[in-house]
Amino acid sequence: MKTAIVLFNLGGPDEPEAIKPFRVNLFSDPAIIRAPIFIRFWLARLIAASSSKAAVD
Repeated sequence: MKTAIVLFNLGGPDEPEAIKPFRVNLFSDPAIIRAPIFIRFWLARLIAASSSKAAVD
């Protein structure tokens, strides 16, 4: 069995104010977090809120 690693660029926000909406959108994607929509949306907002402040600094 062979193992492959795929690298791809998801893009990114162009200014600091766009970091939180970008992360909410990213983590709301069912391909990123496999969970029911209400759990995925809640997790996306939680992750974005907790990590966006650190990313701006």
